[in-house]
Amino acid sequence: MTPNNDIEDEALGRWLVNDMPEDERIAFEASDDFQTYKLISSYASELEPPSYDMEAAYAKLRARTDEKKSGKLVKMNLYKRLALAASILVLVGIGSFFILNNSPIQTIKHTTAQGQVKTVKLPDHSLIEMNNLTTVTYNESLWDEQRDVELKGEAFFKVTKGKPFRVLMENGMIEVLGTSFNIKDRNYGTEIFCFTGKVRVTDSKSNALILTEGMSAQIKKGTLLLKKTEEALKTPLWKQGLSRFENAPLEDVIYELQGQFNIEINVNQNISDRFYFGSYPHDNLDQALELVFGSMQLDYVKESDSLIVVK
Repeated sequence: MTPNNDIEDEALGRWLVNDMPEDERIAFEASDDFQTYKLISSYASELEPPSYDMEAAYAKLRARTDEKKSGKLVKMNLYKRLALAASILVLVGIGSFFILNNSPIQTIKHTTAQGQVKTVKLPDHSLIEMNNLTTVTYNESLWDEQRDVELKGEAFFKVTKGKPFRVLMENGMIEVLGTSFNIKDRNYGTEIFCFTGKVRVTDSKSNALILTEGMSAQIKKGTLLLKKTEEALKTPLWKQGLSRFENAPLEDVIYELQGQFNIEINVNQNISDRFYFGSYPHDNLDQALELVFGSMQLDYVKESDSLIVVK
């Protein structure tokens, strides 16, 4: 049997103003049409749609209907008008639901290439100074509630005071309130140096350390360790134009050399058991190559300005 929409609309209107006998109300609320309306209405009620003039909407609808009428005039009773108004509210709510829930998430991503550095200002005026081969990502639309930055690479942070600030890495997490610190997060491990304030370092196994001014830590092979600091630094060495390594795998040093000088280094021998202890400048490639490979008695050739071959 085809449903009578006029009867259904009138029943909805009478239900809205509580003008329905108890037995009829129970039967109406048990109907499929009412359950569908109730479900949609419950979603719409949680939203805050823009203000809507129901009487004006009804008047406009009626005027358009009057313009097009060519047969007998059909009057809409009070109950059907109430049902129409309720339907318009639900439609407005549904429209607002889809607009609000489909708004784009403003994820911001910054990257640096080989030989490139970059300074990024965050929405709260915190600063990130990025070294080469580094990526930082954060959600700008959620920044007021959650100051989270994802880091891969090396960067120096100056964090303004406010809500907790977190740096998320594959190896762990840094939590601060207002301070300055440097993080180097590479494939071979993570190093953290606290310059001012206090930071909490947590590795992927939930081991944690508190670092204060002048303290540093490292995460290697999933293990968090306090690192001995030999000198008090005012700024990160990379910002001073230097790289320093303490018993670092030579493969890691080569990775950093390629990033600093935007070059390619091909190694024609096994260096998996070679480790480097020393430093090199970022403004002189020849000197850097000699300090690294020359000190380790490894022969190398500059095939071009961008290609080095280690024999």
